[in-house]
Amino acid sequence: MYIEQLGVELPEDPHAIIWRYCDLAKLVSLLDKKELFFPTLEALDDPYEGVLTGNTLTDALKHFCDERPRKNVVETWKNARKQVCVNSWHMNTHESAAMWKLYLKRDEGVACCRS
Repeated sequence: MYIEQLGVELPEDPHAIIWRYCDLAKLVSLLDKKELFFPTLEALDDPYEGVLTGNTLTDALKHFCDERPRKNVVETWKNARKQVCVNSWHMNTHESAAMWKLYLKRDEGVACCRS
């Protein structure tokens, strides 16, 4: 079930297929611990992952504008990378070779989907 969040655009199709690509070690950990792993944005290889852009930045500025100067919103978000945790999924009708390459360091992995 999708729940509306600040700055998050819901898909037009509520039955859209979403994929989770992970290596075998992460799958075994998921099954063993029965819990998802949420790394912080700072722990990810991509320094631009989670950067405020477009609607997300506009919504954040609207939300914080009354309380803080706009400059501080961007600085606050940079600092939040140490605390904001994520779990990446990919919305597509089919598997993606690019996602396999991006999320698997070796040839062992799995793609789970919710349709």
